[in-house]
Amino acid sequence: MCQYCIYQLPVDKEYTFRGWKEAKTHFHFSDYKQVYKGELVDAVQYGEKITPCNKDDRSVLGDLYLKFNINHPEDFTGRSLSVSDIVAVIRKSGTRYYYCDIFGWEDISGTVSPVVKSIYRVLVHDAEEQASFCEELSKYGFHWMSGQSAEQIPKFLKLTGNLGQVMVLYLPEKKIGFHPVEVYKNDSKSRAKILSSCVSTEKACYIIKEELL
Repeated sequence: MCQYCIYQLPVDKEYTFRGWKEAKTHFHFSDYKQVYKGELVDAVQYGEKITPCNKDDRSVLGDLYLKFNINHPEDFTGRSLSVSDIVAVIRKSGTRYYYCDIFGWEDISGTVSPVVKSIYRVLVHDAEEQASFCEELSKYGFHWMSGQSAEQIPKFLKLTGNLGQVMVLYLPEKKIGFHPVEVYKNDSKSRAKILSSCVSTEKACYIIKEELL
């Protein structure tokens, strides 16, 4: 099963509803908000026969444009699909990003992909939270840098009691590392900066589901 995501700009952005030629000088993917995520059926089975479908991105985009202008899903809260909106088509082979232009769609994958964040620091407060989080990571195929699966926490990284830790997730590679915050114990400013850049384990699980599934 493939997926698609729809991203839209706030109405007050200077390039909202502008064609790509004009928008690209102002473009920042971080300006966008994801307003919908849905599934794309990639095969239909009749008896024992399996027929591929929705293989062509351009056809998919055309169908989505009609759907999100004429027959909105009940849980869709965004605007009707229009110029400056972005649709991401997510397949096992990779994700492509398309900008809704004045005429047709512009493939902007090369512009978007480099700015999609793929490394996250995660603040783990104690041994119990670490064990629970690592168990969850194992379900998505994450491994430690040493090669061990996520739930097999290396001895030198395994927490005890209420001692906390900053874990580092490398999403594309599904790897887990850690940030040695203790080296900054005499530099409160650097330590505070690192901790403020962390996400919670709950937020990390949400990000993984959004970006990897």
